[in-house]
Amino acid sequence: MNTQQDSRKILEDLNFKKQQLQKGLPIPQTQYEPQFNQAARATFQQAQSTSSGFFILTDSNFATIKLKKLEEYLQCVDSFENPKILLEQYITPSHISSHFLYTIQNNYDDIRGKLVADLGSGTGMLSIGSAILEASHVIGFEIDSEALQIARFNADEMEVQNIDFLQCDVLTDFIDSRFHKAFDTVILNPPFGTKKNAGIDIEFLKTAILLSNTSIYSLHKTSTRNYIQKKSKEFNCKGEVIAELRYNLDSSYKFHKKASKDIEVDVWRFSVIK
Repeated sequence: MNTQQDSRKILEDLNFKKQQLQKGLPIPQTQYEPQFNQAARATFQQAQSTSSGFFILTDSNFATIKLKKLEEYLQCVDSFENPKILLEQYITPSHISSHFLYTIQNNYDDIRGKLVADLGSGTGMLSIGSAILEASHVIGFEIDSEALQIARFNADEMEVQNIDFLQCDVLTDFIDSRFHKAFDTVILNPPFGTKKNAGIDIEFLKTAILLSNTSIYSLHKTSTRNYIQKKSKEFNCKGEVIAELRYNLDSSYKFHKKASKDIEVDVWRFSVIK
């Protein structure tokens, strides 16, 4: 099946699920129970033995899993094997990813039972986390075929369901897309933008607004806060910073002189004005 056929099949499935949600009909949810290879299982069992995490009632408006447990699951997501500097490939750390997603679900109820898109999904960290938090369906969009291969491997290893990964260019492939307004929630950790890619985070945000019918959650450098706020108004969105964090960026490339670097980052929530 080619990419166009994949997209058509997934879009039909999304439309069906959206109709079910609008009618108030239940969509079968898969209770997540992670399955790992032998090495990952040993790590998980060690973490599980000291964890206080537990599942809460499925009819709760809060997250269906403890924050600490979510982070433990996401620690098993494999990273990039050969990160590409032109794509600014850095995996979102499990600690940040879990807090990011948990805040979205626990404070705004914008993942469980929702149709979720992950732009620039990389090796699947945020996509898999959203599936664990019981999104109705998640699609990760990623340009890099190697990253997609790892993402699919990660999802298969952890037996995560209701998730697909599609290869596409987030900046160009959605201009006339049938995916417009197809998703309840769009999540992204866009490239922050190097000198060669200045403004790319805004281009990612523009695409997110095209795809979302309700809300968008994105990470941006705190130093760009005023600029992001200005752009959100231009894009006819209500933007607000819902959290501030320090992003510990590990050394991934040969030119990095330090083992890690802390970057101040804002967690933004954008509401689509209808």
